[in-house]
Amino acid sequence: MESYTKLKIIIFLSILILIFLILKLKDLLTPKEKRFLKAAEDGDFKKIKSIIDKEVNIKSLIETKDKENNTALILASKFGYIEVVKILIENGANINAKNNDNSTALIEASSFYYETVKILIENGADINAKDNGGTTALMNASTEDDYINYEICKTLIENGANVNDKDLQGANALIYGSTFYRKQSGY
Repeated sequence: MESYTKLKIIIFLSILILIFLILKLKDLLTPKEKRFLKAAEDGDFKKIKSIIDKEVNIKSLIETKDKENNTALILASKFGYIEVVKILIENGANINAKNNDNSTALIEASSFYYETVKILIENGADINAKDNGGTTALMNASTEDDYINYEICKTLIENGANVNDKDLQGANALIYGSTFYRKQSGY
């Protein structure tokens, strides 16, 4: 009986070690993948192009993810790097890839980057995708009070954004916009 218990403990520990190794290996990126993601995050078009031009397995590289599951497209969109976004899409980037927060390139771009939003929509981005909090690109765009975000909201709505979508707290884009306005104007 004692040897049976020892065997169970050994098997249990072996499984834990295996799980740990699998999770650890998942986070490992090659130096090229790290450079690629960093170049996307920095908007370094020349470096992105150079890496892509030399790459044999472009699809695999394009879909490389960091530890938060951000693809190069999500990172470039988050900072509005239009040329990087374009080359990634031209090379087959998954336009609707999601990170750990379930955020997409469109959701990330929707706070500030009108041209990036337009490119993503033109290439089939899911207008009504929601992140883990239920936030959509339209809700995100509604939180900024400037002409660019007005244009982003208008473009999203013209392309089918659901103005009645609600996040997990029950707020829609109108509530997002009015809440932001109240905070900015001191009400």
